[in-house]
Amino acid sequence: MRSDMAKVIVERPRLRGGVGFPRAGADDQVRREGMRRPWIYKGRYKGLNENLAPLERFLRSNVGRPWDKVYSEICAQMDRKSAVQLHIWQHLWQFVCRHPIRDGRQFVRVNGDPLWQEFVVDPKSGLLLENKHRWRWPKRSRRRAPSSDFIPGKDKCYRRIDDIWYEFELAPLPLETAGLVDVALKRKLSETSRQELISYHGAEVYATRKRQLNKKEIRRLPQPR
Repeated sequence: MRSDMAKVIVERPRLRGGVGFPRAGADDQVRREGMRRPWIYKGRYKGLNENLAPLERFLRSNVGRPWDKVYSEICAQMDRKSAVQLHIWQHLWQFVCRHPIRDGRQFVRVNGDPLWQEFVVDPKSGLLLENKHRWRWPKRSRRRAPSSDFIPGKDKCYRRIDDIWYEFELAPLPLETAGLVDVALKRKLSETSRQELISYHGAEVYATRKRQLNKKEIRRLPQPR
């Protein structure tokens, strides 16, 4: 294990440092700091800037070795009296499970719950092994926007016009069309044939209102069959 592992992992400049305080005496600035709105309230609190990739690479390069030897190498380079280096031990157990139980091909906890650590210590051989059957958070399936520009419906329909999706409210096509306008065609019903409206909307209806959809609503649109 490299001797400067502690510096590589946690002893890096902290995020969002160097908070700028207002200069005293400025006429256009408040000279006192409020309790509810301090100078550093705008997302500028400091945070740890950790790089755990070297620790993960070290553990992966020692897969198949006895855990006692790997652990002794880590202890030789880390000072647990240091508050900063002590933080490494907390991350170490996030990568390694020392007391798993083998359940067929996979490892589980004592209570039977699956393991999410990337590495385990074999209870029989004492070797550091990669946990190939570890539990992972399920990935969210991202729904894509429909490939078609038109999604029909009974009371509402959806259209993509100039790369912008709209929701149109539909109403039955009346016999008297004087003064009515189809907002999708942007045309008066009196100037549009009945057959053209049926062909455009797929039914004897016309669009009374329209509303632009946001990104979240577009992802939830049903896929055309």
